Formats: sequence, structure tokens, C-alpha cells
Amino acid sequence: MHHEETKESVPLVLPPRTAFLAGIAAGVLILCSIGFFVLLAIVLRGN
Repeated sequence: MHHEETKESVPLVLPPRTAFLAGIAAGVLILCSIGFFVLLAIVLRGN
């Protein structure tokens, strides 16, 4: 029962513009998440 790889089994192929926009969106979300935890630490510390 060996699974044959086919061209349809490629995980995700995006057009360049879509990949670029997805990368920018992911970067913004990561920066927002980091900022949230930094601000949370500041507020909980009482500064």
C-alpha cells in the first residue's frame, strides 16, 4: 500500500502575488502577536 505521489498532491502552489500578500499578512500577524505579549508583560508587571 505505497502512496504514489502525483502532481495534484503538491501541498500548496500559489501565484507569486498571492504568496507575497500572504507573507505580508503572516508577518503583520506575527508582529501583532509579539507586541501583544510584550504589552501584556508590561501591564502585568505594573510599569
